[in-house]
Amino acid sequence: MRGVWSGLVKILRSAALAAIVLYLIYRLSQIGWADIAAAIPTSPIFYLLSVGIFLVLPICEVINYRLLTGSYIPSGLKIFSRKRVYNDAIVGYAGEAYLFGELARLPDFDKRRALTVIKDNNLVSAIISNSWTILLVAGLILSGQTGILQEIIDSAPLLVGGFGIFCAIIFALVIVFFGRLSALPRPKVLQLSAVHGAKVLIVAALQVAQWSSALPLAPAVTWLMFLTVQTLLKRIPGLPNSDLLFLGIGLSLTGFASVDAVMLTAMLLAATASMQVIQLLVFVATMRRNPGAVETA
Repeated sequence: MRGVWSGLVKILRSAALAAIVLYLIYRLSQIGWADIAAAIPTSPIFYLLSVGIFLVLPICEVINYRLLTGSYIPSGLKIFSRKRVYNDAIVGYAGEAYLFGELARLPDFDKRRALTVIKDNNLVSAIISNSWTILLVAGLILSGQTGILQEIIDSAPLLVGGFGIFCAIIFALVIVFFGRLSALPRPKVLQLSAVHGAKVLIVAALQVAQWSSALPLAPAVTWLMFLTVQTLLKRIPGLPNSDLLFLGIGLSLTGFASVDAVMLTAMLLAATASMQVIQLLVFVATMRRNPGAVETA
């Protein structure tokens, strides 16, 4: 039975990814391939920022797991980079399953300890990330750009409303019962929160810098809109490829932006394509595993 469900999930995930790709081809064909190709960003800075955006999360996780365990995770940057590829390019939380296996194989680790540190890190990350998402949504509302939120709600009111209520309940429960879900001391929680907070702010700053490098005259509210949508998608578990899905949604929202639709489309396409290339290169580069030994502080 487990094999049947696993096969069904893989089929549904592949079908969802195929549907996203077909939609992207359709939308890009409507806009015009020649026009998009002519408007693709050519500045090296634009693509170097993609590398920076990718690396922020693995670097922060190296720091967080050092704080959690008191030990350096061997080949930590390699492991956490591959974890990010699993989560972003394959399906949400696939990276945690990969990380669990990697940590459980290390000296001084076992399955219980591996599961505990992953759980503790994810709990703090969820609080910070959801708080950031709430701030972005509030900023979008205060800026008067409620049309985008209404568009999302109108697309599937029951699904969006139900998911929103579910996330709000989970977020509240995590905060209220954090002491029962984790045995982390308060100083450690504050340290982890500081790293996670720095992570979301740095990623947001780099992302806006990348977009602005291609469209410097775009108003700040445009980037707030896209940053909010991108962050909301990152909070939804189980997506087949959040970057491609963001591109698809972004293409449908170009009418809300006060910039040229072709240039905006080319910029979003270039940003997504560069991230896919980075993820592929990282996946290939990290195929060989050499965990070594843990160095205790």
